[in-house]
Amino acid sequence: MAPYETLYHSGPPTPDLLQHPVLSFYAKYGANFIKPNEFRDAPFDDFYSADTVFTETDGTIIHGGAVVWEHYDELFGPFQHTHDAKSFVLITDKEEEKYTLYIEDVTTFVPHGKTEGTTIPRFFIYTIRKADPGKGTDGFQICAIRNFFDKTPLQKYN
Repeated sequence: MAPYETLYHSGPPTPDLLQHPVLSFYAKYGANFIKPNEFRDAPFDDFYSADTVFTETDGTIIHGGAVVWEHYDELFGPFQHTHDAKSFVLITDKEEEKYTLYIEDVTTFVPHGKTEGTTIPRFFIYTIRKADPGKGTDGFQICAIRNFFDKTPLQKYN
């Protein structure tokens, strides 16, 4: 049996797709970002390992799940957002019990108190593994994130 397994899906997640435990975990993670500042109510280690490594588009690296969670709070706090998922690719490394999830979406950010916003295409690569003992959601945590999108249009609101 091959050590890798690949799943590809185009479009928004379907109920069948969310039967996969890692994609179900990701959907719960993503739900924290839909309502303004909802993720503030969740502890970072529900989704991030303590040693999460986050790589920004410009190459800046942020270390630590708590710091990444705070970074998202600062970046996304001024907005409501809607996400239009375009595609998912999940590669399972059976030997390492690690998952690499490639996500492409288009997100519209609307500043609080406004009706118009800005729409930005985004691409993320997540590395997901078994959760640290007593942590995580559904037995998983994100241990690395690489994101690729232009945050320049958002900076004027921060």
